[in-house]
Amino acid sequence: MKNLKKTLIALSIGALCALAALAAKDSYVLDRLEKVSYDARMVFSRDRAPADSDVCVVLIDEASMKAMNPLVGRWPWPRSVMADILEYISMGNPKAVILDILYVEKERGGEAGASGLGEGDEKLASVTAAGGNFIHAAQFMRDAEDEINKGLLNTPLPDYFTGRFALKMADGSMRQRPDSMPNTYALPLERFQEAAAGIGAVEFAPDSDGVFRRTRLLRPYGEDYFPMLGFSAFTREHADTQWLLTPDSLTAKGVNIPLDGEGNYLVNLYGNFNTYSISGIAASIQKMMQGETENLLIAPDEFKDKYVFIGSSAVGVYDLKSTPLSGKTPGVFLQASVLSNALNDDFLRQPPKWFCAGIAFALALSAAWIVTFAPKLWEKVAGPFSFTGLYLVGAVYFFGFGYVWPVVPVVVAGISSATASFVFFSVTEGLERRKVRKLFSVYVTPEIIEALIEHEDRQAAAMYGSEEDVTVLFSDIRSFTAISEKLSAPRVVEMLNVYFSEMTDAIFEYKGTIDKFIGDAIMSFWGAPIKEPRHARQAVLASLRMMEKLKGVNEELKKRGFEPLSIGIGLNTGTAVLGNIGSAKKLNYTVIG
Repeated sequence: MKNLKKTLIALSIGALCALAALAAKDSYVLDRLEKVSYDARMVFSRDRAPADSDVCVVLIDEASMKAMNPLVGRWPWPRSVMADILEYISMGNPKAVILDILYVEKERGGEAGASGLGEGDEKLASVTAAGGNFIHAAQFMRDAEDEINKGLLNTPLPDYFTGRFALKMADGSMRQRPDSMPNTYALPLERFQEAAAGIGAVEFAPDSDGVFRRTRLLRPYGEDYFPMLGFSAFTREHADTQWLLTPDSLTAKGVNIPLDGEGNYLVNLYGNFNTYSISGIAASIQKMMQGETENLLIAPDEFKDKYVFIGSSAVGVYDLKSTPLSGKTPGVFLQASVLSNALNDDFLRQPPKWFCAGIAFALALSAAWIVTFAPKLWEKVAGPFSFTGLYLVGAVYFFGFGYVWPVVPVVVAGISSATASFVFFSVTEGLERRKVRKLFSVYVTPEIIEALIEHEDRQAAAMYGSEEDVTVLFSDIRSFTAISEKLSAPRVVEMLNVYFSEMTDAIFEYKGTIDKFIGDAIMSFWGAPIKEPRHARQAVLASLRMMEKLKGVNEELKKRGFEPLSIGIGLNTGTAVLGNIGSAKKLNYTVIG
């Protein structure tokens, strides 16, 4: 019955701690800790992970900025220069050239031609059209309404733009919340739209802690959806496909991309990309213009059948993001990661919601059970921490295979359950132990008390009654009445205390239990409250020891002026009833029968 009560208490503590951890998992503290654990797993698993070999990045890096500054000035460079670089890349016949650069305004300076565009814009548009596989960047944003822009918000997109670039969506696709829907946009120049093979949205939004971990693969505007830049090249290869967007997935024929339950995509980052410095391409162009076609720093063939991203890693271009892998990740790496994920089905998958709850309850209940019933202190500590550590190892290991297990709510559930159980049972069992010590300290040795505390089943038998096989000892002083009549009361007490002290030590030496002192008599027994299979032997040895100690007692009594004592000892083995017997006001732990 007592174990059943403890089991129910332990399970209740575990369940309450699991519920509390799950209820608090979206709180500021636990949410931040979960993000930290996510980032740590990302670094451990992906810091050196290579992106798809068909994905490469041409970087406008610090070295390029310094090398090009004497030739073309500061960034942004003339679009005619960018057109030459892109034309050079196109010579290698890449699968797609993806520009993580916004060309939403006309180039400043220079004379406008018949199209209204300058020479640089016309050249860039021509290169885009000739390549046939260029993807330009656009923005879909949400602005707060004010007096200046209120007439500009929610302007419909041009029909030509939506007709060419909007994705075909299946019925039942989710809609973004109205309060977060984009209400303005920035599109590439119209000539670039006409020449481009695709358009992709470039804006990323960080999580609440300022770290970029997720994005929306499809960006809505009005009734239409457009792919983000890194996903655009992938959707081009599924041009006639209908996409179904739900909070948990983005699906199409042969494609199933997991989302986070809110329509967001967790970017599975890469630590290593195949990168080129744009200054190396510029230098190679110069060599070719000089007639040198061999030993180019970067040959056009480097880009054959590649998805080529053009973006910046230079600080002055302001496109560095804080990600789990680095506080200064080029934004183009996020776009390139999305495409590499899609090409290889290299997605991060979150378990169903019941997984977190199930594991949290399992760990919390296990921790409470171990703390409650483990006999050793180290087992109470090691058990919950071992299970928690095992789960953490699993979370790190499976992250490398794309499975994002929740960590903090589960760990909090387990550790809080273990702590709460330990505190609760330490307090309650401490009270119980003190009660047992108080009850038995006058009857048995400290060793037996400690053994009794460790054996809860024997506590119940001792305190509430049981039938036991025991050996009972009776001893008394011969002719005690005649001796006591010759002595004053204080002298009788003095004599008995000397005698009882030594006899008690003899009984305790052989693990006996003192039942009571009856005048000059001693009643004790063996075999309970802790079972001792050799209780008869122990009782006999104690009797012999009492006789030995009587010699020392008599010597002490002689020094104090008393007559020597002689005693009688009787032993009997059999079945008796053992327990606390008496009234509510006065109990005596004794054997009867």
